[in-house]
Amino acid sequence: MGGWEGAIRVPGIVRWPGVLSAGRVIHEPTSLMDVFPTVVELAGGQVPQDRVIDGRSLLPLLQGATEHSAHEFLFHYCGMYLHAARWHDKD
Repeated sequence: MGGWEGAIRVPGIVRWPGVLSAGRVIHEPTSLMDVFPTVVELAGGQVPQDRVIDGRSLLPLLQGATEHSAHEFLFHYCGMYLHAARWHDKD
């Protein structure tokens, strides 16, 4: 990866007319692993309780119910090397 952060700063675009406000910009660290719990919540299900699920639902951020990501830390590894870390204080 040569120092690249492997998609940590890649923007995501979500569109849901009539449910999510248009033009909302969220400057919080999230991850592709958040897609699974988000889709599960949208479908009315629950993520498996018999294992650790690192992702967090994005719905509170997308709907404006919270201003901060549920992730306190996000790490990006390339092989066995840590390439990037993101942290924000819990509120």
